[in-house]
Amino acid sequence: SDATVHGTQSLSCLVPGRQAFVPYATEEHRDIPLTLEVSFAGNPPIWIPVDKHLTFTHHEVPTRETQVLIIAPRQSLASVGGATLLLTGANFLGPERERTANLALPRCIFGRRLERQATVVSDTSISCQAPPLYDVFQGASAPQDVTVDVTFDGGQTMTRLPSVMTYLKDFEFDALRPSYGLYNDKTDVVLFGRHFVRTPNLL
Repeated sequence: SDATVHGTQSLSCLVPGRQAFVPYATEEHRDIPLTLEVSFAGNPPIWIPVDKHLTFTHHEVPTRETQVLIIAPRQSLASVGGATLLLTGANFLGPERERTANLALPRCIFGRRLERQATVVSDTSISCQAPPLYDVFQGASAPQDVTVDVTFDGGQTMTRLPSVMTYLKDFEFDALRPSYGLYNDKTDVVLFGRHFVRTPNLL
């Protein structure tokens, strides 16, 4: 395929799907890595082999370009993050051989830039922990909306769907009234402070 030179230290090209190389592949062909060759001579090409330790391997982890992602909860505190996010979609498990061989590849991507390890919970859900806002965007201040995406192949492909969570200002507490209660009965207390926000997950 045609290649693009981006500078003196990088070039890119499109690698076709596996079927272009092994149209009738059986199980033993699936994990054979491909070697690459590059030509700068035009036609006819003069192929220069890439170092043998630089190989490309296809996988069967599907991309999520047509998926719909639902994220819950949709809020986390700016300074600590920490919310355990559950993203809901479909067909997250993939082939059995890919699940067992690539457990470290699923990740959540915050703000199109920061990756966090994710766990595929089921065929329809994946979970990860929200980082602090400062880790996503240095200097950002809450409230701040941040996109949340998922990758199943270590960041090579993403869904690029508009899933968004909101970082809230940290709650600040000034007083609690009453501060005493009976041992054997329930006591309603009121917390006073700043930046409180009603959320579905408030406990």
